[in-house]
Amino acid sequence: MTKRARKSGKGHRRPPKKGTRRGRGRPRKAISPRQVLALAKIGCSQEEMGQVLGVSPDTITRNYAEPYKRGIATLKQSLRRKQVNLALRGNVTMLIWLGKQWLDQSDKREVSGGIAFRDMEQVRKKRWKEAGKVIAAGAAAAGESDEP
Repeated sequence: MTKRARKSGKGHRRPPKKGTRRGRGRPRKAISPRQVLALAKIGCSQEEMGQVLGVSPDTITRNYAEPYKRGIATLKQSLRRKQVNLALRGNVTMLIWLGKQWLDQSDKREVSGGIAFRDMEQVRKKRWKEAGKVIAAGAAAAGESDEP
C-alpha cells in the first residue's frame, strides 16, 4: 500500500482502542415498550413521557409509536366503558352527553314548521304586528277607539 492510499484513508482502517465504544451521539436510554404502554394507559402525552423517561418526545414518536397507540386505545376503551356504565345507572348528564356523541342528538331547538331558534325573533315581531292589526280591527268594528 502506498503512502498516498494511507493518507486518504482508502483501504486502511485502524482498529478501535481497547475500552472505547464505537458509535457517536448520546448513550442510549434503556426504555422498554412496556413503560411507554403503561404511561399511555394513564393518559400521558408524548411530551410528558419524554420528561419522565428522560428522552425527547420525538424519540417516543419515532421508536415507540405502536405501544403508545395501543395504550391510548386502551385508555379510550376504559373511559368509554365507564361512561356507558354511568349512563346505564341513570346518570342524566352522561345519558345526554352519550346521546349527543353516539346518536347524533343535539340541543338545537326548532319550532313547528322547521324554523330555527335564531329566526324566532323575526317570527315574534311579525305575529305581534298581526295581532295588533286584529285588535285594532276588532276595536273599530265594536266602535271602540283608543282616542278620547
